[in-house]
Amino acid sequence: MNARTLTALVLAATAVTAGLAGPAAAESLTASNQSLLVPVNPATFKVPAGSIGPMRLTAARNGSFAGQVVVTSTAPIKGLKASASDLRGPGTIPAAAVTVRYALPDGAARKRGARFGTFDSLEMSPPDEVPVYGCKLAVQPLWVTAAVPADAAPGDYTGRLTVTAAGGASVAVPVTLTVIDWTLPDPNTFAGHMDIVQSPESVARAYNVEMWSDEHLAILDKTFTILRPLAAKTLYITAVRRTHFGNEHAMVRWVRQDDGTLKPNFDHVEKYLTVATKHLGKVPGVIVYAWEPISSMGHAGGTGGAGRTTDKPIQYTLWDPKRDKLRKRTGPAWGTPEAKDFWRRFNEGLIPVLRKHGLEQSLMYGLIGDARPTKTAMDDITTGVKDARWAVHSHHYCRTWQGYDVGFCIALWGIHLNIVDPSQGHGYGWQNPHWLAYYPREMALTTPLMHHRYKLEMWMGAFSKFEMQHKGTSRTARGLGRLGADFWVVLPDAKGNLRYTLAGRYPESYWGQLNLNYCIPRLLGKGRDGPLPTVRSEAFRESLQEIEARVFIEKAIVNKDTRAQVGEPLAKRCRTFLDERIRMVNNSGGARKDQRRGGKNFRLEPDGWRESGAHLFRLAAEVAKTLKK
Repeated sequence: MNARTLTALVLAATAVTAGLAGPAAAESLTASNQSLLVPVNPATFKVPAGSIGPMRLTAARNGSFAGQVVVTSTAPIKGLKASASDLRGPGTIPAAAVTVRYALPDGAARKRGARFGTFDSLEMSPPDEVPVYGCKLAVQPLWVTAAVPADAAPGDYTGRLTVTAAGGASVAVPVTLTVIDWTLPDPNTFAGHMDIVQSPESVARAYNVEMWSDEHLAILDKTFTILRPLAAKTLYITAVRRTHFGNEHAMVRWVRQDDGTLKPNFDHVEKYLTVATKHLGKVPGVIVYAWEPISSMGHAGGTGGAGRTTDKPIQYTLWDPKRDKLRKRTGPAWGTPEAKDFWRRFNEGLIPVLRKHGLEQSLMYGLIGDARPTKTAMDDITTGVKDARWAVHSHHYCRTWQGYDVGFCIALWGIHLNIVDPSQGHGYGWQNPHWLAYYPREMALTTPLMHHRYKLEMWMGAFSKFEMQHKGTSRTARGLGRLGADFWVVLPDAKGNLRYTLAGRYPESYWGQLNLNYCIPRLLGKGRDGPLPTVRSEAFRESLQEIEARVFIEKAIVNKDTRAQVGEPLAKRCRTFLDERIRMVNNSGGARKDQRRGGKNFRLEPDGWRESGAHLFRLAAEVAKTLKK
């Protein structure tokens, strides 16, 4: 491509080329549009035909919305920089609210031995040099995310993304943002519930910092900054060691007093809750991981049977503050007065810590899996706690166990919910007073981005056909669960090469087919200075925003009083559109063949999904306007 051709291309796209140091620099730098839902592979990427068009974003107020362009060159790109201008329209969205991030080729490879996977993590700073990949091009995706203020005036805004490189090459891409007259609530109050398991031990190992040091807490602060817009609703406090999260020691430590008695120390819990709630707020689930079975290998068969109802001896951490040494210890036998006293002391120290953070109502004990505890162990662990609740991660749905209520249940195929065509009925996950979540074990690090975008919405619309037919009501799912935040590869193999995560590190707590590695062990990327959002976490984030609009509309048209305010014409138009979104999902692999209805208009394509999201926010704005009247 010569300079004249490039100039024509750039002018046609309303781009600018200026300050060129020579013909070579002008020839090598181009930009092209790319859907957020189409992963970029550096080995196979091809520049699409045609000229680049404006980056088009449609947004609701108080949300963040992204677009992507891919910069390419026939030679390595050095000195790459990108910046966004103010977005001007009915008002001004300042450039400070527009973030430009550089995707890293650190995604999981589909084929073993591949040098690169797809671009995944999103780094704030550009790479020192973008190399030429297997596609014979230097490839660099740029993500532009606009954080729209809650008071932004609705209407169309325009601005520009300017990309420069060494040698003076400069390409400017127009950016258009349409702000719709509807405001998203705070992520802490989102209807969609995400259970994302965070691993403090993985963070410490990945960045070679001391557990619970200032450096460790600073990295955790970055972690929870990213988890906040993902509607993360759970925190896990390890009270025992060698759980299936791979923690060598527990977060809660015990100190032997001068009189020989043991006293629990919650200093680390205090630090953890402080940094987490700073971003997540008062999460509804604080799960104290206090129980493991003797063995957790195998499948779900026999769940709740005598062979799968066993208690592993209490494994706790003893701390010697004078020498700052941690020791591994086994606690008193279950069912003894000593065991009850042990857990009574534990709970008497824990409750004030939770109360300090406003989390005493969020307390649950766990973790119940396919193997389950005896009533003796559950009674011991909850000594002194009234109306104690438990948390379950299992193949099977579980509402109560050994006489205790289950406050939070994650289930797989035993969830007994159906993904059905809307003609057979509708599920409203936001209506369920019980916290039931689906475990998407069919997903992996290489799962298409489109699945990340629709998976939560699909399951929040599922219901039990059997219960509906025989009881007139049905359980529904409020979210997804058992997703890893940062279980990165941090353990070496025999040759010293990093190969394993901490999940399932100990044989007795491997958790069989529920091992975290079997789904998504990490939603976040491991950056140079801390965790990073990924194109996968961003897909979930934008999905949660769209679900909020969907739930807002559904609440308005399901309730008789508000439906009367909305009016039948608009209510029916909303129902038709929401059903179309479900059919888009079903036809793209979200349901059995007998539930895939509708024609080609319901195909789930990247551009169609983007347009569908924009229409969803516009409908929410219409509904809000009628309710204000």
